[in-house]
Amino acid sequence: MYLKRLEMLGFKSFASRTHLEFSPGITAVVGPNGAGKSNVADSMRWVLGEQSMRQLRGKKSDDIIFAGSQGKAALGMAEVSLTLDNSTGWVPSEYSEITVTRRSYRSGENEYLINKQKVRLKDVLLLLAQARIGHDSYTVVGQGLIDAALSLRAEERRALFEDAAGIRPFQVQRADAENRLKQTEQNIERLRDIVSEIEPRMAPLAEQAKRAVEFTRLNDELHEILLAWYALQWRRLSITREYADLAEREQGQRVRQGELTLQTLNEQSQALRGQRQQLQKQINEARAACSQANEHAQKIERDLAVNKERIGGIERQRQDAQAEERRLRERSIALQKQLIDLEEQCDLADEELDNDSTQLAALEGKVAQAQKEYEMDERRLRSAQNDLIQIQARLGSTQTELGRLQKQLGTRNSTLAARRATISQSQQSVRTLELRLTEEQECLDSVRAEEQQHIQQKQSITKSISDAQQEIDRMRGTLTEAERRKRTTVDRLNMLKNWRQSLSGYSDGVRALLKAPAGKISGIIGPVPQLFVVDNGMEIALEAALGPYMQAVVVQNLADAQSGLTYLKQSHSGRAMIVWMQRIEEDDEDEDLTEVREIQSQVEENVLRRYLETVPALQERISGFAWKHIQCESRFTSLFQRLLHGIIIARDLASAQELLTWAIELSVSSDSDLPFTSLVTLAGETLHVDGWLTGELLKRVGNKDY
Repeated sequence: MYLKRLEMLGFKSFASRTHLEFSPGITAVVGPNGAGKSNVADSMRWVLGEQSMRQLRGKKSDDIIFAGSQGKAALGMAEVSLTLDNSTGWVPSEYSEITVTRRSYRSGENEYLINKQKVRLKDVLLLLAQARIGHDSYTVVGQGLIDAALSLRAEERRALFEDAAGIRPFQVQRADAENRLKQTEQNIERLRDIVSEIEPRMAPLAEQAKRAVEFTRLNDELHEILLAWYALQWRRLSITREYADLAEREQGQRVRQGELTLQTLNEQSQALRGQRQQLQKQINEARAACSQANEHAQKIERDLAVNKERIGGIERQRQDAQAEERRLRERSIALQKQLIDLEEQCDLADEELDNDSTQLAALEGKVAQAQKEYEMDERRLRSAQNDLIQIQARLGSTQTELGRLQKQLGTRNSTLAARRATISQSQQSVRTLELRLTEEQECLDSVRAEEQQHIQQKQSITKSISDAQQEIDRMRGTLTEAERRKRTTVDRLNMLKNWRQSLSGYSDGVRALLKAPAGKISGIIGPVPQLFVVDNGMEIALEAALGPYMQAVVVQNLADAQSGLTYLKQSHSGRAMIVWMQRIEEDDEDEDLTEVREIQSQVEENVLRRYLETVPALQERISGFAWKHIQCESRFTSLFQRLLHGIIIARDLASAQELLTWAIELSVSSDSDLPFTSLVTLAGETLHVDGWLTGELLKRVGNKDY
């Protein structure tokens, strides 16, 4: 057997993998100082199992791993493989080559391999001992070892001769057998201590089991109480919901009645409009007759008197319609009072909910009491664990005493025969103790099984408490969420009220007009945004369609508007847009202009409808004229028709462009005016027929765009 190969990677100065082949005839490795000759010898000593860093010329395990240099980073592992030629069978092994590998990581872990198979350090030492080599043998002779051997005393030199004589494997086996025997005796002593410790604890464990059963019973009662409480809460919520549904149905019935009344008024209004048209026709005929012949003046005057009587009747009918409108307003006020009564009923429901919260607090007290008992049991368990630690400490002192007795036993065993006899007796004792150990182990297994049952019961109880607590937390969360939604709604309502009262968002001139002292300005109705409500999803489009009118103030007539401008100039309050409801033309030819506007509006709607019928894909993307998506009082309808005249709402810019292209083609082909002036998208983009486009970057606030 001879050394055949040495491979190093990351060991001290060998950063890269290094192969050293020791062919026959190589007797020495030479080189200058610092070349790594000593590191080669250290690698052999290390792979043979050396554990002392001092022998390897280091202080800690990281010192043998390559620490890095200017041109190469540090490595995280050191590996050395030593290959021995075993063709002569010097080592009792089936392999002709034996490769011993050792690896060490910076984390402190070590690996040992023999022919690429992971083994223990003990296996490596045993193999090397059989080959009569090792880290502490004389395979690697360090500097000063020969001088030290010559200076040793005779009794100290004995270890050198024993190693050279090859009795090291037997010494290793003997030390291993003695260690196992000592460990067995320690285990037996430990089992005795454990048994003596467990027996006094049986009574407390039985008491704890009884308490666990009682806790289970109380927990079942708590579960039943919680179920009853949840059922009560469910019934109360169901009753509250039924009341709310009933109130909603009644409110819906009232709304339907109001709609029927409004429909009746509309029918009456249409009838009056027809009569008015007939009268207008008669007036026109009378005017024509007057221009044809002066001799029929007396007859025309009589006809005119008759027509005036008819107009008076129509005026009386109009007054009756106004009285009906006032009655409907009073009905609206009564409905608002009923709404306030419903809110008071909601407050009473909230008080009942508070009473239920008190019962919940009582149940939580019971849960807290059970939790306290659980914590007391935990403290008793920790006390028992502390006792176990003290017993283990006493066991350590006993083990120390046992070691001292073992030393005395070694002194008395001076001869091999006496040692064999002692070992035989010890083996007999071990067999006897093993029998006793088996019995004690069965007893211990029984105790552990009971303890495991208690632990499972404890875990089950803990889980039940946790489930109950989670259910309580869930109910609390539901209650908190309901209260939060209520607070959010109230806060939002208050914010909207404050916003409306403070006129936030309006210009200085608008605020000055609306806050003007009484008597300064007459006929003010209010700002345009407060006079209407838009359909859901149309807010941005209507805001873009109204444009500057969003900052306008509505008054009755032109005189009121002039009065407002005079007030702004005198008070130096800024600029403001003022819109009056009564048109100037209405003073002269109100009826004719109104009829013309209605006819024009119908024509525009018919033209748009006919085109959309020809393009079904565009039908869903065009929402119609903007003024149709506004809900307001009837007296403001004509105002918003005037403000939003000729504006159409489209879903997106592409739809608006397609509709505009069609309208321009229609205008060119038929030589007629376009049915609209501009298109507004849901995103607020405005496309005008004159060829300009406007848009703006929307800000995101919560779930809405502004």
